[in-house]
Amino acid sequence: MAASLRPIRHRVIVTDERGDVRFAFGERGAQPGAFESPLDVALVTPTFEGDSALQSADAWLAVADYGNARVQIFDLDGALIDVLGGDD
Repeated sequence: MAASLRPIRHRVIVTDERGDVRFAFGERGAQPGAFESPLDVALVTPTFEGDSALQSADAWLAVADYGNARVQIFDLDGALIDVLGGDD
């Protein structure tokens, strides 16, 4: 799925190639899955030792959560995978 990603109002809005909203996730806060000023979103492809080439469906979303000083990693359905950094 090709997507345009935009952090808006402490949420991440995922749209398709035409700009139609596919889904949104997040809320304001410090708990995992919430954001305090999400600054940027990137599509990343995880690599694991010994794995063959991954497909685009294996990509994850990395969200720079500026206000909480962390990066949160989500699958393409918006499910939280991991939180990197922050005050945990």
